[in-house]
Amino acid sequence: MNNRSKLYLCKIVQQLMKVLYIFPVKHNRVMFNSYSGRQYSCNPKAISEYLVEKPSRKI
Repeated sequence: MNNRSKLYLCKIVQQLMKVLYIFPVKHNRVMFNSYSGRQYSCNPKAISEYLVEKPSRKI
């Protein structure tokens, strides 16, 4: 991927993020991404399993 393509992609992602800010945030949710969503493994898997095991705390 050349530099111009990376710049265009970055600008598109920035604009998309601005659009997504209109949706409300759910504070009791966590989203993980491991290997571009192809696998459920590695650190995201360990962290999610830890969060399921431990009782939730109010911050």
